[in-house]
Amino acid sequence: MHAQPYTTFTTGCALKFSPSPSNTQTNTAIPVGVELVDSSNNQVQTWFMGPVTLTQTAGPSAALSITGPTYSSGVANFSVTGKALGSYTVQAASGTLTPINGAFTIYDGMLNCNPNPPFRFTDNNTNHVSDPSQSGYAAGSRGFWNKDGLACVPILYTFTNTILTDNTVHLAWDTSTQQLPAFTYTMTWKTEDVANPNNPTGNQDSSTYGWPVPKRPYVAWQASDGTVSTANFVPALTCMSPDLPAPYATLAADVGTADSQVSITVSTPQSVPSGYPTATLPTTASTSSSFPIVIGTERMKVIGVTAGPTSGQYTLTVVRGDDGLRSPAPHIAGVYVMSTPLPIDTDPSSSYYQKQVPMCVVEHGWTAAGIDPSNGIAQIRYWTTVFDIGDGFVTIR
Repeated sequence: MHAQPYTTFTTGCALKFSPSPSNTQTNTAIPVGVELVDSSNNQVQTWFMGPVTLTQTAGPSAALSITGPTYSSGVANFSVTGKALGSYTVQAASGTLTPINGAFTIYDGMLNCNPNPPFRFTDNNTNHVSDPSQSGYAAGSRGFWNKDGLACVPILYTFTNTILTDNTVHLAWDTSTQQLPAFTYTMTWKTEDVANPNNPTGNQDSSTYGWPVPKRPYVAWQASDGTVSTANFVPALTCMSPDLPAPYATLAADVGTADSQVSITVSTPQSVPSGYPTATLPTTASTSSSFPIVIGTERMKVIGVTAGPTSGQYTLTVVRGDDGLRSPAPHIAGVYVMSTPLPIDTDPSSSYYQKQVPMCVVEHGWTAAGIDPSNGIAQIRYWTTVFDIGDGFVTIR
């Protein structure tokens, strides 16, 4: 029994985290507190009866360091430090009370928005490949802007590079921050034999013998347990722009939700921090030559642009809710009107048909990679650059 004064537990009492375990990066301590509350969620007593324990129940084996508790103002305080990436669960228990569980994730590091470091990232492989011309290279950066144009907040991330084993990379980030970040990264894939006389039909184009059937990138942003084994890979689509999201303009007047097709007024040039990129607002559009904009998290399709009513202002005729995922939302004057490179999936067989996809390919190609020393066959090496605005996996097939 703890040496401090205590009150006998009453009916309806329960343990509660205060604070709960939170996402963090490796080798960084997080505070975890445990208190006793009644059925109204009020703290019951100044001190606990009996010891409070905190133990790891899920996650990489022996990867957590837990110290404590120390007792203060009715809270049993612990310090938790993770030594390995992954998802964890800790369990708090005391006496005959029902134990409680807290889940959290340990990431590899923290990313800010360009140009505020750290905004570049690469893998943490022991045999890291730093030359972009060599197989196994993977690196990227976070953009200047979130896709909704709201202020940037640093986020936790993990970038996993397994190109040399299974030709895959995965960028995961902490979605609990409610940020909508935009990333770009480049990968150089494993070499591929071409023009193999011993395999004339394998990965060859019969109409132009000696050339490989081109491989294309595949992407996934859905994985039931966050691993590549459950990722739903689909053929990657081409980006609509070579640029990450940036402001076209600012909204000159409030926009409601009532109409599916409305006119909105925007003002250019935008007021943006010095050195930050902006996008050039197209001055023409029609139903057959539309372009997308994003205000908040709503994507709209611009089908008309007219100048005015004052210098530097334009009136955009838009179709609301163009991404197939979100309904029209209200927007207040002064927010950014953003560009987006993300395409709409037009494949009727796709589960994302007529919806905006969160990843796209901005560059893809190959270069000669010399001779395969094992068989004397010429080789090529593919490389790919993607925009990722959705916690993605990338591979090549």
